Amino acid sequence: MSHTYGMAGGPSQHLSLPKGRPVHYLQGPFSAVLAPTPRQRLSTGILDQLVLGLFTRCPDLDGNAYEELSGAEYARQPLHVTTFNSDFHANRNGLLFDLPPADDPITHVGLFGATGDLLFYGRLESSSSSTAPTRRFEFRPFALKLKRR
Repeated sequence: MSHTYGMAGGPSQHLSLPKGRPVHYLQGPFSAVLAPTPRQRLSTGILDQLVLGLFTRCPDLDGNAYEELSGAEYARQPLHVTTFNSDFHANRNGLLFDLPPADDPITHVGLFGATGDLLFYGRLESSSSSTAPTRRFEFRPFALKLKRR
């Protein structure tokens, strides 16, 4: 099966589509391994008030230059974190974004602190794909793994 990891949603202005071959879009449920931004690496721990956002463009290595989904029907969602193992924290609550159709595919996710600073980010992953884009983004408990360092 062909996968285009990190692409879910719809056609993009940023991606060129292959000619004559079907494009495969990720389907939920989704997961991601999130790396800390340099700001988070310098902090002493994980914040209690985190919210998850969906990105149409990946942040750079410093956690900047990302493009977050926008629109009246989109809002970041609260994420509750627990210890997963010695290397990771994970989401203990499930999350669901049910969005209207859009042009840009969702490729990454990010976790923001209470002040709006991006603290973690990662590429979407899934074991399912389809030739039709999805607008339903489900993250089950423990599907989002946050690297400790």
